[in-house]
Amino acid sequence: MTFQTHFTKEQIVDSAIRLMYSKSNRDISLKELSEVTGIVAPVFYNYFKGIDEINDMAYKKIENGILEAINVKLPASMPSYEKALTIVYNLVKYVEQTGISTIILLEKENRKINTAPLKDKLTDLFTGIKNLKHDPYFSVGMLLHMVSANIEYSRTSGKTLPDDFVEKVFKTYILS
Repeated sequence: MTFQTHFTKEQIVDSAIRLMYSKSNRDISLKELSEVTGIVAPVFYNYFKGIDEINDMAYKKIENGILEAINVKLPASMPSYEKALTIVYNLVKYVEQTGISTIILLEKENRKINTAPLKDKLTDLFTGIKNLKHDPYFSVGMLLHMVSANIEYSRTSGKTLPDDFVEKVFKTYILS
């Protein structure tokens, strides 16, 4: 295995995110990051104060990506159902592009990532959908669980998700 000899802070943080995903979203150690990047532990201190700063920056980057995915400008005239689909599709695209674990989306309170804006935004949109099987808050949780399960199945099976899978999940499990 050949290792890169020069890294930027962003490349190191991105490596930390990929490693976090493979370690089920837990904090990582300098030793683990060294094994992945080939950077000897003392060199990290040229870029960061320590592993806590790397972990914090990785979590913040994930949180910002989630916020960017959900804070898209949508026409006011767009129905709540379509707005919710658009936001969830953006979120799925972000999760697939970055490889982050979908567990982040399901946790009620992740100790490092604030997912409340995502859940609050979807709950507000679901309030405007008349034919929900359950209350809006429960429906959001159900949708995120089903979407996460589909993404994880796709990752482990190597099968590609159909483009309309979010809409199918929505119609099957969320709408009456």
